[in-house]
Amino acid sequence: LSDSSWENWARHSAAVFLPYDPQQMVFYELYSMAMPLLVPDSSLLPLFIRLGYTNLQDFKFQSPGWQLRKTDLAYGWDENSEVYELRWWSSLTDVSRMPHVMRWNSMPQLLYKLLRRS
Repeated sequence: LSDSSWENWARHSAAVFLPYDPQQMVFYELYSMAMPLLVPDSSLLPLFIRLGYTNLQDFKFQSPGWQLRKTDLAYGWDENSEVYELRWWSSLTDVSRMPHVMRWNSMPQLLYKLLRRS
């Protein structure tokens, strides 16, 4: 967007939200504006957030005293985790749990929902 003001954002009839990380402020900002949000279904969500900054080993940093053994976690949460592990973690995200969002599980379904809104 060339104009990133809230007024311009509010002029749009909906937003397609493609999360690259489990928590992104723009999701909460658009949600609080009552902007209709089209988000990936929980079955697709792990594919989007798998390589987010919180999962990549290159960005892994733990403050002293915050170390947690992997055996203390129910499932792994990094770029090498299995899909079932990421599916469990992504089911805990707000994108997956918040009400009043439109979920899609395929590109045809997303396009159908977008075209139906216009």
